Amino acid sequence: MVNKNNELEEVKLKDNLNLIGTEIKFGYDSKSEKELVWKIIALEKDKVLLWSKYIIKDVVYSKELKKEDINLYYNSEIRKYLLNDFLSYFSKAELSQIESNGKDMVYILSNDDLNRYMSIDYQKENVELRARPSSPLFTKGFETNESGYGKYWLKNNDSKHDYASIVDSFGNITRAKINNTNVGVRPAIWIHLDKRFKLIEE
Repeated sequence: MVNKNNELEEVKLKDNLNLIGTEIKFGYDSKSEKELVWKIIALEKDKVLLWSKYIIKDVVYSKELKKEDINLYYNSEIRKYLLNDFLSYFSKAELSQIESNGKDMVYILSNDDLNRYMSIDYQKENVELRARPSSPLFTKGFETNESGYGKYWLKNNDSKHDYASIVDSFGNITRAKINNTNVGVRPAIWIHLDKRFKLIEE
């Protein structure tokens, strides 16, 4: 919310029920000296689901496929990055506001999540799924389309083969090799509703 002085005001999410699609700032990237920007995509009782507005880093899903990897995501490079380096973007106070999704505080969405929280059409481009990279963490040469949109991973994978689901730069849900270096990470987190956050109004 913006006040008369064009400054962001902190407001309670529970006092604003029509928040789907709203952007908020939560977390801080010291390398770019910018706050992390998220979109609210779901509300459930006393919590809200945030999805990063941007692709925040290029990370391979997995460096190689191992026969023992029945659950490829559990041992993936993505999960290692999110549960270690990425959590450093949050203060202790912010970490206390994040609600764990099972065992993980931060994760990537699955195909089922997209079907649950978004209007997905597998026969055409889904404009609302497109995302741009926005971070100093990207390797030089990370691929985007002419409009600046990139590819990012989804949680689904084929444990018998070396592929995982992605959203491509045009919003199509497809797949890529798990060691593809031109696919990035777009994280998601649940946070408690009874806290104050910075809402962004265009």
